[in-house]
Amino acid sequence: MNNIKKFPKIPKKDISDLYPLVQSDIVPKVYESQIVSYKAEEINEYNIGIWHRFLAKYYGQPTEINAFLCKAKDHKWILDENSEFQSVCEAAFRYSDESRSKIIFLNVSSENEKNYDNGLLTIAPTFLEWRYFFELPSKNIITIGSKNIHTEIYISLVNPDKSNKGEIKKETKEFISILLEDIKKHSDNLFNPKKRFREKEVFAYTLCNVYLSNYLSAEHIIKISDREEENLAKNVFEFSDKTLFMDKNAAAQTGSTMLTCGLFYSSAISYLFMALEGFINIIFHRFVKKDVNDLDMERGLNIEQKIRLMPYLCDRFNYDFNEVASETYKNFIQLKNYRNKLFHSKVDDSLFSLMDIYGLFHYNYGMDEYKNDFLPYYKSRLTKSNVIQVKEIVDKMIDNIINAMDQTAQKYVKEHILNSFVIPFMNSSVGQDPLLQPKNEEDSIPIRA
Repeated sequence: MNNIKKFPKIPKKDISDLYPLVQSDIVPKVYESQIVSYKAEEINEYNIGIWHRFLAKYYGQPTEINAFLCKAKDHKWILDENSEFQSVCEAAFRYSDESRSKIIFLNVSSENEKNYDNGLLTIAPTFLEWRYFFELPSKNIITIGSKNIHTEIYISLVNPDKSNKGEIKKETKEFISILLEDIKKHSDNLFNPKKRFREKEVFAYTLCNVYLSNYLSAEHIIKISDREEENLAKNVFEFSDKTLFMDKNAAAQTGSTMLTCGLFYSSAISYLFMALEGFINIIFHRFVKKDVNDLDMERGLNIEQKIRLMPYLCDRFNYDFNEVASETYKNFIQLKNYRNKLFHSKVDDSLFSLMDIYGLFHYNYGMDEYKNDFLPYYKSRLTKSNVIQVKEIVDKMIDNIINAMDQTAQKYVKEHILNSFVIPFMNSSVGQDPLLQPKNEEDSIPIRA
C-alpha cells in the first residue's frame, strides 16, 4: 500500500497580516475622503459595535478618535443642571506611539491644546467617533470609521491615486470581501447582545418609551380630531333624505361614510388606553423587587394584577397606597371593559336598532338610546368631550401612582418616563441603579399621607 504523504497545513493569515494598520504619523492630518459603497448593505447587517470589537480584536485601539474636550477641575467633571459636563469643543486626536502616552490633536486651537496640557481641559469619558486606517497592496490608504455619534459605519479611501482607479477599485473590493468573510465567522463570538441581555448582567440598557409614544399620539389625534371629524360628517349630508330613500348607490355611499365617523375620537381613546397600559408596565418593570424579578413574575401578571400588587411587588411605593390602588383599579376596569368592546367588536345591545312599522311608517329605535353606558359604543356617537373624559381619567390614574412613590422615584418617573424618548437603566457594582439612589435621607423615606 502506498503511503499518503501528509503536508503540514499552512496557517491562514489573519486580516491584520494581509492589511496592516497604517502608522498614525503616516496618515495625513487633512485628507480627501472618497466614500466606498461596495457591499454597503452587507456591511450594515452587522451592528457597528460588532465592527468595533472585530477591528479591535486584530488591531487594538482605533488610529483616530473624536471626543469632546471639557472643562476640568482637579480631574473632576464640572456639572450643571442641563448636562453631564461642560464641553468646549469637539476634538480629533491620535496617539503618538503604542504606549498611548501622548496625544496628538488634529483640529484643536493652540489655546485649547495648551489648556489641555495644563490640566484645565480634559477629554470626555465617552468618545464620539473612531477610525482605523489600513494599507492596501498598492500603498493606498483605506479607512473604516464611525459617524453620527458611532451609530453608523462607513468605508472610504484616503487621498486615492486617481491615476490608478482600476487597480484601487479591485483592491478595495477584495479588502471588503475579506472583511465580510472574517466578521461572518467571528461575530457571534465577539459579542452576542441577545445572550448578554438574557443573562441580566448588563451594565446599562434603555427601554423604548411606549407610554410616551402612545400618549403623544393620542394628544396629536385629539388636536386634529374636530377638524377631521367635521370633514367626515360633511360627506354624510351630501344627499337629501329622499334621495337616500330612492337611490341605492347614494344610500350605500352615505352608509359607508357614516361608518367611518368617530374614527379619530375612537383612535385617540385607544391610544390613551395603550399609554396607560404602557405606563403601568414600565413602572412595574422599573421598580419590581429583585427577588420578584428573579421569579420572572413580571411576564406572568396582567395589568389588573400589576395595579393591585404594585405596592407589594415593587420598591419605592408608599405603604398607604392601597386606597389609591383601589380607585386606580376601579377606573382601569371601567376603561378596560370599554376598550374590550371596541377591540373585540363585541355584539352589544347598544349596536342594535329595532325596526318598527306603524301605520305604514317605518321607524328605527337605536338601543343605545335606552342604555346608560360609560361611553357610546357606536363610535359615530363619540364626541371630543368623551375623549377628554378618558384623558382625564388616565391622567388621574397616572398621577395617583406617581404620588404614591417616594421623592427619588417621583423625580425619576417625571424626568424619564413622562418626558424621555428612551428610559435609562443602569447597574452599579453592587447591583443598584445609580439613577435611583436618594440624594438625601428624606428621599429614601416613603411619603405618608
